[in-house]
Amino acid sequence: MLDTAIVGGGLCGLVLAMELHEQSRTVAVFEARKRPGGRILSVPISGGKTRVDLGPTWFWPESQPLMTRLVEELGLHSIEQHDSGIVLALKDPEKSAEAAHTERVHGGARRLTGGMASVVDALVERLPADCLHLNHVLSAVLRREQAILRDIAAAWREFSLSANSLLLARDVAMPPRAGYFESPLGTTP
Repeated sequence: MLDTAIVGGGLCGLVLAMELHEQSRTVAVFEARKRPGGRILSVPISGGKTRVDLGPTWFWPESQPLMTRLVEELGLHSIEQHDSGIVLALKDPEKSAEAAHTERVHGGARRLTGGMASVVDALVERLPADCLHLNHVLSAVLRREQAILRDIAAAWREFSLSANSLLLARDVAMPPRAGYFESPLGTTP
Protein backbone atom coordinates (compact mmCIF):
# COMPACT_ATOMS: atom_id res chain seq x y z
CA MET A 1 0.00 0.00 0.00
CA LEU A 2 1.37 3.40 -1.01
CA ASP A 3 1.22 6.35 1.33
CA THR A 4 0.39 8.67 -1.57
CA ALA A 5 -0.51 8.30 -5.24
CA ILE A 6 -0.16 11.47 -7.32
CA VAL A 7 -2.00 11.88 -10.62
CA GLY A 8 -0.09 14.32 -12.82
CA GLY A 9 3.65 14.46 -13.46
CA GLY A 10 3.90 18.19 -14.08
CA LEU A 11 5.79 20.61 -11.86
CA CYS A 12 3.31 20.41 -9.00
CA GLY A 13 3.12 16.61 -8.98
CA LEU A 14 6.89 16.18 -9.17
CA VAL A 15 7.56 18.68 -6.37
CA LEU A 16 4.97 16.97 -4.17
CA ALA A 17 6.53 13.59 -4.90
CA MET A 18 10.02 14.88 -4.06
CA GLU A 19 8.87 16.39 -0.76
CA LEU A 20 6.97 13.25 0.26
CA HIS A 21 9.93 11.04 -0.70
CA GLU A 22 12.24 13.22 1.38
CA GLN A 23 9.88 12.57 4.32
CA SER A 24 10.41 8.81 3.76
CA ARG A 25 6.86 8.28 2.52
CA THR A 26 6.09 5.85 -0.28
CA VAL A 27 4.84 7.73 -3.31
CA ALA A 28 4.08 7.07 -6.97
CA VAL A 29 3.38 9.59 -9.74
CA PHE A 30 1.16 8.66 -12.67
CA GLU A 31 1.41 10.78 -15.82
CA ALA A 32 -0.76 10.29 -18.92
CA ARG A 33 1.91 11.62 -21.28
CA LYS A 34 5.01 9.77 -22.40
CA ARG A 35 7.17 12.35 -20.64
CA PRO A 36 7.16 14.13 -17.29
CA GLY A 37 6.85 17.90 -17.01
CA GLY A 38 3.26 18.71 -17.94
CA ARG A 39 3.22 22.09 -19.65
CA ILE A 40 6.99 22.45 -19.25
CA LEU A 41 8.67 21.37 -22.48
CA SER A 42 12.16 22.22 -23.68
CA VAL A 43 13.28 20.76 -27.02
CA PRO A 44 16.86 20.41 -28.23
CA ILE A 45 18.14 22.44 -31.18
CA SER A 46 21.59 22.94 -32.72
CA GLY A 47 22.49 19.27 -32.53
CA GLY A 48 21.19 18.91 -28.98
CA LYS A 49 23.53 21.45 -27.37
CA THR A 50 20.81 24.02 -26.65
CA ARG A 51 17.18 23.63 -25.60
CA VAL A 52 14.36 26.00 -26.48
CA ASP A 53 11.36 26.37 -24.19
CA LEU A 54 8.00 25.67 -25.81
CA GLY A 55 6.08 26.06 -22.56
CA PRO A 56 6.91 28.26 -19.57
CA THR A 57 10.10 30.19 -20.18
CA TRP A 58 10.69 32.61 -17.31
CA PHE A 59 10.23 32.94 -13.58
CA TRP A 60 10.14 36.13 -11.54
CA PRO A 61 12.05 35.99 -8.21
CA GLU A 62 10.24 38.99 -6.74
CA SER A 63 6.75 37.58 -7.27
CA GLN A 64 7.53 33.84 -7.28
CA PRO A 65 9.59 33.14 -4.15
CA LEU A 66 8.61 29.44 -4.08
CA MET A 67 9.92 28.91 -7.61
CA THR A 68 13.07 30.82 -6.76
CA ARG A 69 13.61 28.64 -3.69
CA LEU A 70 13.03 25.46 -5.73
CA VAL A 71 15.58 26.56 -8.35
CA GLU A 72 18.11 27.21 -5.57
CA GLU A 73 17.31 23.95 -3.75
CA LEU A 74 17.81 21.96 -6.95
CA GLY A 75 21.14 23.72 -7.57
CA LEU A 76 20.08 25.09 -10.94
CA HIS A 77 21.63 28.13 -12.58
CA SER A 78 19.47 31.02 -13.75
CA ILE A 79 20.29 34.04 -15.86
CA GLU A 80 18.54 37.37 -16.09
CA GLN A 81 16.46 37.85 -19.22
CA HIS A 82 18.13 40.43 -21.44
CA ASP A 83 16.06 43.59 -21.22
CA SER A 84 17.25 46.83 -22.81
CA GLY A 85 13.96 48.62 -22.24
CA ILE A 86 13.57 49.12 -25.98
CA VAL A 87 10.54 47.71 -27.78
CA LEU A 88 9.50 48.04 -31.39
CA ALA A 89 6.16 49.73 -31.97
CA LEU A 90 4.28 49.62 -35.24
CA LYS A 91 2.30 52.85 -35.28
CA ASP A 92 1.57 52.87 -39.00
CA PRO A 93 1.28 49.60 -40.95
CA GLU A 94 2.66 51.34 -44.02
CA LYS A 95 5.90 52.32 -42.23
CA SER A 96 8.69 50.50 -40.43
CA ALA A 97 8.46 49.81 -36.72
CA GLU A 98 9.92 52.47 -34.47
CA ALA A 99 12.01 51.93 -31.37
CA ALA A 100 10.24 53.01 -28.20
CA HIS A 101 12.13 53.40 -24.93
CA THR A 102 10.21 52.08 -21.93
CA GLU A 103 10.80 50.79 -18.45
CA ARG A 104 12.14 47.27 -18.25
CA VAL A 105 9.80 45.08 -20.25
CA HIS A 106 10.44 41.77 -18.49
CA GLY A 107 10.35 43.04 -14.90
CA GLY A 108 13.31 41.05 -13.57
CA ALA A 109 12.44 37.78 -15.29
CA ARG A 110 15.02 35.01 -15.17
CA ARG A 111 15.61 31.97 -17.38
CA LEU A 112 17.17 28.65 -16.50
CA THR A 113 20.35 27.45 -18.13
CA GLY A 114 19.26 24.43 -20.14
CA GLY A 115 15.64 25.58 -20.27
CA MET A 116 12.77 25.15 -17.83
CA ALA A 117 12.88 21.38 -18.37
CA SER A 118 16.02 21.51 -16.20
CA VAL A 119 13.65 21.74 -13.23
CA VAL A 120 11.82 18.61 -14.40
CA ASP A 121 15.10 16.75 -14.98
CA ALA A 122 16.39 17.65 -11.51
CA LEU A 123 13.13 16.63 -9.80
CA VAL A 124 13.01 13.28 -11.61
CA GLU A 125 16.64 12.62 -10.59
CA ARG A 126 15.65 13.01 -6.91
CA LEU A 127 12.87 10.41 -7.13
CA PRO A 128 13.31 6.63 -6.87
CA ALA A 129 13.46 4.92 -10.26
CA ASP A 130 10.16 3.11 -9.70
CA CYS A 131 8.28 6.23 -8.56
CA LEU A 132 7.37 7.78 -11.92
CA HIS A 133 4.90 5.95 -14.18
CA LEU A 134 4.53 7.51 -17.63
CA ASN A 135 1.81 6.77 -20.17
CA HIS A 136 -0.68 5.89 -17.42
CA VAL A 137 -4.21 7.27 -17.54
CA LEU A 138 -6.50 7.39 -14.51
CA SER A 139 -9.78 5.67 -15.31
CA ALA A 140 -11.52 5.42 -11.92
CA VAL A 141 -11.20 6.25 -8.24
CA LEU A 142 -12.93 4.10 -5.65
CA ARG A 143 -12.96 4.70 -1.90
CA ARG A 144 -13.14 1.58 0.23
CA GLU A 145 -12.88 2.09 3.99
CA GLN A 146 -9.57 3.92 4.56
CA ALA A 147 -7.82 3.01 1.32
CA ILE A 148 -8.33 4.52 -2.09
CA LEU A 149 -8.34 1.99 -4.90
CA ARG A 150 -7.42 3.40 -8.25
CA ASP A 151 -7.69 1.79 -11.64
CA ILE A 152 -4.90 2.93 -13.89
CA ALA A 153 -4.97 2.15 -17.60
CA ALA A 154 -1.45 1.88 -18.91
CA ALA A 155 -0.71 1.56 -22.60
CA TRP A 156 -0.38 -2.20 -22.32
CA ARG A 157 -2.67 -3.20 -19.44
CA GLU A 158 -5.02 -2.07 -16.68
CA PHE A 159 -4.19 -2.47 -13.04
CA SER A 160 -5.36 -1.31 -9.63
CA LEU A 161 -3.41 -0.05 -6.68
CA SER A 162 -4.14 1.09 -3.17
CA ALA A 163 -3.02 4.30 -1.54
CA ASN A 164 -3.85 6.06 1.71
CA SER A 165 -3.96 9.43 -0.08
CA LEU A 166 -4.66 10.49 -3.63
CA LEU A 167 -3.50 13.86 -4.96
CA LEU A 168 -4.74 15.21 -8.28
CA ALA A 169 -1.94 17.44 -9.51
CA ARG A 170 -3.02 17.50 -13.14
CA ASP A 171 -3.83 20.89 -14.67
CA VAL A 172 -3.90 22.57 -11.27
CA ALA A 173 -5.93 19.72 -9.79
CA MET A 174 -8.46 19.77 -12.58
CA PRO A 175 -11.39 17.64 -11.40
CA PRO A 176 -12.09 14.49 -13.38
CA ARG A 177 -15.25 14.25 -15.47
CA ALA A 178 -18.47 13.37 -13.68
CA GLY A 179 -18.71 9.68 -12.88
CA TYR A 180 -15.02 9.17 -12.08
CA PHE A 181 -15.63 9.01 -8.34
CA GLU A 182 -17.77 6.40 -6.67
CA SER A 183 -18.96 6.48 -3.09
CA PRO A 184 -18.72 3.35 -0.91
CA LEU A 185 -22.41 2.79 -1.65
CA GLY A 186 -21.77 2.61 -5.38
CA THR A 187 -23.47 5.88 -6.32
CA THR A 188 -21.70 8.73 -7.99
CA PRO A 189 -21.84 11.92 -5.92
